[in-house]
Amino acid sequence: MLVLAPVAFAALALSPLLPTPTPEPTGAGGPVPGTADGNGCQLQAPRPTRTQLTYLNGSRVSFVDTTGGVMGSQQAQRWEVQQPPQRPLVKVAFYIDGEERLTVTKPDADGTLALETPPGYFTAGSHQVGARLFGLNGEAVDDSFDVDVTACSITEATASVARRPKQIARFTWTSASDPLSTEPDIIKVAIKVTAGALLVFPSHAGASLGTLHVTGAGRPPLDIRLKQPRRGTVLGSSGAARVTLQPSARTITVTGLPAGSTAGTLELTRGAVRGIGRCWTAAFGVFVRGTTGAVTIPVTDRRRCR
Repeated sequence: MLVLAPVAFAALALSPLLPTPTPEPTGAGGPVPGTADGNGCQLQAPRPTRTQLTYLNGSRVSFVDTTGGVMGSQQAQRWEVQQPPQRPLVKVAFYIDGEERLTVTKPDADGTLALETPPGYFTAGSHQVGARLFGLNGEAVDDSFDVDVTACSITEATASVARRPKQIARFTWTSASDPLSTEPDIIKVAIKVTAGALLVFPSHAGASLGTLHVTGAGRPPLDIRLKQPRRGTVLGSSGAARVTLQPSARTITVTGLPAGSTAGTLELTRGAVRGIGRCWTAAFGVFVRGTTGAVTIPVTDRRRCR
């Protein structure tokens, strides 16, 4: 796996000193919101990974696009070619907008040949990422994906559930946009258990439940220690920010976040969120409201049977 440096191809990289004018992004679904000045930006959820299948020497090879067709200009991204154990590929040449940018001849340990781009590599607009697959017998096959790059925020979230009663459950969310645009602040987050997990809190008041850590550009971090309340549903607060529990809705809500908040981590201790059974798939909906809209991101965590 090789990584493209943001300075390797100046024509495609964003310069922090000399802003590059960006065309109006377009795609198969119409215009993508947002230009370099941030007009029309809305929070957007990541789209599902896309896969194209092809055959070389009778073996199935997959070209995988993790963007789902839309990515933020400040997102790092990865495109990869996956091959079966018989390794039918000699090399893969990766193309960006019709020009060859990288040839990979040495796969990862699992046989994957990948292209990675760092944050700021693409300008906002429509781009094409392609791969030419070279087989052992000299056969070559071309595959490509069209990708719309937006200066608006692509909001991402993750979930990690406690495996044992005293382990930490961790939820994260972030929304990072082009530094030339108006970045939407995150003002509310709600984490709802939708399947496969339980919210389990100690009954005695004052018990430590975890922490909330919120960050943003140009502002000090916000940290709130969470405890089991003597009464009510507020687990912790600082100024206008507060974390509340709605047991009947299986939801934990963070509200009143300060201006400039763009990322956060909620950690819950003592197995407060745990999977059901020995082998489980826990599903959550992470609702994020910003100053320019709202989006719900489905996330999962899984414990496989061994």
